[in-house]
Amino acid sequence: MKTLQDVYDGLRLNYKGTSFSLKDDCYYVIEFTMPDSSIQMLDIPYSPKLGGTYNDAFPFTGTGFTAGGYPEYAFKKGTRVEFNTANVFRISSDGLEKTAVKGLDSTTWEWFGLASDIASSIGKLYEIYKNEKEKKPEGGQ
Repeated sequence: MKTLQDVYDGLRLNYKGTSFSLKDDCYYVIEFTMPDSSIQMLDIPYSPKLGGTYNDAFPFTGTGFTAGGYPEYAFKKGTRVEFNTANVFRISSDGLEKTAVKGLDSTTWEWFGLASDIASSIGKLYEIYKNEKEKKPEGGQ
């Protein structure tokens, strides 16, 4: 998923009550790698109909794939997210991808915390990035 349209369609962000829009000027995406030992923290989110325990509203399909057809994974509830390295990318409306925050690791970013807190953590990452970007250079200007 490289453009806003790809992200919007692939994750089916057009659900009722969504705060996402194709009129947004950008989306932020986090990519990270996990140690092999952390694989047990992940679930494929199946609905009870398919033998799972996840039961969410659309765009959740319960099939292990997003409504846009991409594989879907979930962190087990209460799991502490451990990752080797992470980067946050800004995908703009013109399709350009820029690194917003680079080289995070789970020891440096302790507050990344529980899987349920990831969304607010991404917001914190963006605030750090925005504040760093807005800092004036030394010398007062």
